[in-house]
Order: sequence, then C-alpha cells, then structure tokens
Amino acid sequence: MKGIQRTAVLLLIGSLLALLPVSAQDDWQSTGMNEAFDALRKINEKMMLASSIEMTVEQKLIDLSANKEVYSGSGFFRRRDSLYIHSQVMGIETIQNQNYRLVIDTANHTLMVSNVSPLTPYSDIAQMELYFKSCPVKQVRKKTSSDGITTINILFKKQEGYLAESMTFSYNSEMLLTEYRLVLGKNASHPDAPGRSEVIVRYGNFKLNQNLSKKQFSCDHIVTIKNGEFIPVEKYSTYSIRNTYQQ
Repeated sequence: MKGIQRTAVLLLIGSLLALLPVSAQDDWQSTGMNEAFDALRKINEKMMLASSIEMTVEQKLIDLSANKEVYSGSGFFRRRDSLYIHSQVMGIETIQNQNYRLVIDTANHTLMVSNVSPLTPYSDIAQMELYFKSCPVKQVRKKTSSDGITTINILFKKQEGYLAESMTFSYNSEMLLTEYRLVLGKNASHPDAPGRSEVIVRYGNFKLNQNLSKKQFSCDHIVTIKNGEFIPVEKYSTYSIRNTYQQ
C-alpha cells in the first residue's frame, strides 16, 4: 500500500512539473545576438579599460569524440596599461614590455621575439562580432544563477566551412568573464584532424587597478640582450629563436 501511495505522489509531482513553463524548469530564456554582443562589449570595457588587471586562468581541452581530456593546465594573465602584458595560457608564456614582445612555447622549445603590439580595447570584440555574424545562428539563450552568474549560450547551425557548434560564456555581476566554452565539430575536409572537441577556459581571483611594477614584465630571466642580439639564459639554451624584432 505504501508503495502505491509513493508512486501516486511521484506521478502527481511529475504532472505538476509538466505544467510549468520550460523556462521555469531549466532557467534558460530566449535572447538574441544583439544582447550577446552587448554583454561581450561590457565585459571587454570592464576588463580592458581598467588601468591594470590580474587573474588566474584554468584551461581544458576535451576530445568529445573519444570522451577524454586531452589537456588540462592552469596559468595567469596580468596587464598594466596597454603595453605591459604577462600571461601563461595553454603552455604558452607571453611577456611584453615597453621594448619588445617575447613568446615562450614550452611544447615546441621555441622563443619568438617581436616588436611591441599594444592592446586596443574593443578590437578583439569587433573581430569576434564580424566572425560570428557570418555564422548561421540556430539559437541564443541565457540564464542567471542564484549567485549572480549570467550565462549566454549560442548554438550554430551546421554549415560547410564553419566548425563552431556552440559558444558559451559566463560573467558575474561586475561584468567580469568567469568562463568561456567553445565546441568545435570535426573538420571533414581533413581526415587526420581531431574529432569533436571542447575548449573550456575559466577565469578567477580578479584584481583590478592595482599598482603593478614594471619589473613584473621583465624578460631578464628568459633572455639577455648583447649588441642587439637576444640570447637565451641557460634554462632556455636549447630553445630555437625566431626573431622578427626591428628597432
């Protein structure tokens, strides 16, 4: 008898849930690309127009076809003004100061030296808008959790020439990006290309408008400069150098 009563209660709960609107069940609400890009512009403005910013970065690359994690690592991003940058993401370390830009590829044992490339606010967003406006969009939706994190999910229609299946980004009430996800389909034109994959990047421990020292963007522990030539220190002595720097 108790089993019958329990079953009846479960059926009643199920029937009541079925009467709820879909948005109440999964919290997703339909939106559009204009709102998505408006959020990205505000995130960019918050993070790029600050005099300085520091944050931790966690990255994952997942092979969805094989259901396995291909890469997992942690790093950081640090910026002062538009010139000074120091980041370590996906095994690539980048240091830029007022003199030059140095990229250290630990996987391929390569050092790349080039001229300074100042960050330009909104340039990345403009390029992203230009690309994704050309992508066939299937659905755009958003939801906000109880802790104030808003997530926007963009689903793309399958179309030849476009590998992106979905893009998802989350941000907090201060318009700081907390997570970015990109699902890519298999490139059918290249049989040796990896299958469906997902890139996940999480950001945290934000520090804005701090008084960062220029010494934090020094390359002295990587290279020394003699007569205009960049020479790796002993730790990186086996690395090859690609130098495109021009005075």
